Amino acid sequence: MSPEQCQPDSALTFASDIYSLGVVLFYLLSSRYTRDVHADRKDLVDQIRSNYIAWCVLPEETPAELRAILERMLATDPAQRYADTAELAHDLEYYIYRDGYGPTIVTLAQYMAELMPGRFTFAGDDSEAKTEVLPTEFFSTVTDVTKTMRL
Repeated sequence: MSPEQCQPDSALTFASDIYSLGVVLFYLLSSRYTRDVHADRKDLVDQIRSNYIAWCVLPEETPAELRAILERMLATDPAQRYADTAELAHDLEYYIYRDGYGPTIVTLAQYMAELMPGRFTFAGDDSEAKTEVLPTEFFSTVTDVTKTMRL
């Protein structure tokens, strides 16, 4: 739960979802929760409001670049978190593929949209300038190709 979710009359935004994804990533990396989930209700609420995170349970070998992404996802101030999942996906992709692997569906789709402006649209894109929807099969093919590619 993000800190703002414990604040009365706080407007919840997409930033809370980014925070939740950060909690999931934290658990995947450490097999531990960000907080003491066995604490009594008052202590747990206090931990959430203060955004206490048990960074000490994150493995020491967690790369600094990945930890920086995680810290941004779990920032206390929602304005300091990723603005949207596209920005988060870009940073995660860069982290994953920085050693020479790529491209991925996100970067390839973005590249094609820039290369051929006005021709393609993607799920969630409300732009009226786009005219043709890419078929799902396109993404399956791209996924198969990227599995065998190296830059």
